[in-house]
Amino acid sequence: MKNTTPKGLLRGDRFNQSHSTVIKGAEPFIRFLGKCPGVKKVTIGVITPAQCRKPSIRVKETHFSLEAVVKTNTCIQQFYIHCHDKQQVIQSIEDWKLTSEGK
Repeated sequence: MKNTTPKGLLRGDRFNQSHSTVIKGAEPFIRFLGKCPGVKKVTIGVITPAQCRKPSIRVKETHFSLEAVVKTNTCIQQFYIHCHDKQQVIQSIEDWKLTSEGK
């Protein structure tokens, strides 16, 4: 799979540099997480091919972090968001989703 992640998208100390491929539909979400207060680090996870009817972003709490699952029409990717205040970051993500859907 060719890496099509825009240059500079994963720059900074918030992103894990060992895996650098981000699906096209997750790029705006990753840009938001790079600027989101309260986010300490984002670990980029596995990409799985899939047929999804509707693109979506789902966030749930895990024991140590938040797990975000981004679905596009052709694949799914997981992200792990490390933060101090999980509820604050979840609320920020929900607010961002509401404002970004209207664009």
